[in-house]
Amino acid sequence: MSNATADMKNLPVLTGPEDYQDWSATVITHLRVHGVWRYVTGEYTKPELAAISQILGPLSKATKDASLAQAKEKLRLWQDADDKAYGMICQSLSHPIKHEVINQSCSKVVWDYLEAKYNTPCSSLSFKGLRAVTNTRYDDCNGMEEYVTKLTAALEKLDRSLGDKYLLPDPLKIQYLLCNLGNSWKDFLTRYLSSRFEKGKTSFDEVVHDLLQEEITFTFKKPPSDDAISYLLYGLQAIHPYVTEASRSEDSVKFQAPTTDVHPFGALIRSWFGLENRPFEGYYMVLDI
Repeated sequence: MSNATADMKNLPVLTGPEDYQDWSATVITHLRVHGVWRYVTGEYTKPELAAISQILGPLSKATKDASLAQAKEKLRLWQDADDKAYGMICQSLSHPIKHEVINQSCSKVVWDYLEAKYNTPCSSLSFKGLRAVTNTRYDDCNGMEEYVTKLTAALEKLDRSLGDKYLLPDPLKIQYLLCNLGNSWKDFLTRYLSSRFEKGKTSFDEVVHDLLQEEITFTFKKPPSDDAISYLLYGLQAIHPYVTEASRSEDSVKFQAPTTDVHPFGALIRSWFGLENRPFEGYYMVLDI
């Protein structure tokens, strides 16, 4: 069994519009890996022997025969590659869809047919995309960065399900982003919507930037103990109860909080670094990007 045939077992099967997006993305990658995707797109066009014969013109018979032999070899190689692409595509189709394209002339014709018929908005796919968006919640994620990443991916999935003629407007995407934050961000949203946010002007990317902007980073001269990090976290939570640890490395830790006011944190941290018996050594940085 060839590697190409064995790889087909891991490909999704196209059954209709509801799975076209996932199917096409995976199959395109597969075709690229095997070096035949450009035959499917038509970038590598089929050599035409008749046109080559006309171009040769008044050459000697031996020269013409050699040129035609070379051209026939190029045509054979093209047909082999196109047959390979054709076969890979057809093997990833359900039986009913496979019968629709089985007599098509080449891989490009097959692909163009499938795209025209099945790359269309689908109510079930739209529902799946909407469910992915509404089920992505800040409280289920490990911090703001993970939440934004997951929600953005879900919104893109919903966008694709609606087709090329309709894209989710930023105001709607912002509503999903803010509504799924949960109760811990209630006070922040009240202040944010009445100060920085401008209805109809603030973009989705700008809101994401504002949500990610509050960072408190400590860099240590030597790796801190868990007790030292707990000391920092409990102290920060005394100012804001929803301070969370965003990330940690061997010599640093980063916290974030749903607030636009970082000044109280700066004052508290400066007081810590004035203590002689503090449980850590190093530097700190409070960012309001």
